[in-house]
Amino acid sequence: MFGNHFYNKSIRNTTIAFGSLFNKLKVSRTNSAGTEIKQIQVPLSYGNKAKFIRRLREDYRLSTPDKTEVSMTLPRIGFELTSVEYDVSRKTNTLNRLLAHNSTTNSTSALKSNYSAVPYNLNFGLYIMTETVDDGLQILEQITPYFTPEFTVTLNLVTDLYQKIDVPIILNSSSVESEYEGDFDNIRSVMWNLEFTAKSYMYSPVKTGDVIKKTITVLYDATVDDKVFSGETGAMSRIDIEPNPIGATYGSDYDYTETLRVYGFTGADGIDTAGNTLA
Repeated sequence: MFGNHFYNKSIRNTTIAFGSLFNKLKVSRTNSAGTEIKQIQVPLSYGNKAKFIRRLREDYRLSTPDKTEVSMTLPRIGFELTSVEYDVSRKTNTLNRLLAHNSTTNSTSALKSNYSAVPYNLNFGLYIMTETVDDGLQILEQITPYFTPEFTVTLNLVTDLYQKIDVPIILNSSSVESEYEGDFDNIRSVMWNLEFTAKSYMYSPVKTGDVIKKTITVLYDATVDDKVFSGETGAMSRIDIEPNPIGATYGSDYDYTETLRVYGFTGADGIDTAGNTLA
């Protein structure tokens, strides 16, 4: 079972969707009269919280090609995936299957399938770093009203299955840390820590199989001898079911044609003792 490579990108797609919720947040700058001068979009990046804290404490500098020294600017938002946990409360029958038609080629002979999605909680940390308390509150108030306590996003976690799934993202907690420079009157930085849980899913490998276009059911006499049908009336009747029209494709209008054949009848309506048609 293990060792066959597959990669559905379920975790990656959930992480990207989570980060995209916060990539257009802004802070406002006003003059002494309280009139807005401009709005600044807050940069967003994926990274470990400790990395941002180290850069803030060390006043870390980045050397650019023209030798200009550039420090990390605030405000800034960072986020990271902190843990992945199985959610037994959302477990469904593992034998359930998801089926998807190959809409790219509009094939009528190939069908993609997968077993039931496996529920996993993806825990994220979001870090809001600002130089002032007000900047932090501006950003926080652009986030919290939408989480009550969850905000639901619709994702296509497995591209090959062409199925969209609602993923609730829950705001679990928020806390604030302040660092001071010199005495306690001068704030060096403010960091808000927000913890989220995305109730997402993971999937097993997607398999491709043939589409069943016709079913044949043969009813035999009840007399069975060690799996060998006995008596000259072994097959009693046969039912064939197929789509109408035969070349029906996914998404088109079609119904089914049911044909009944009986042993003892002649021509197209009859079958032999093995269930084969006579015409």
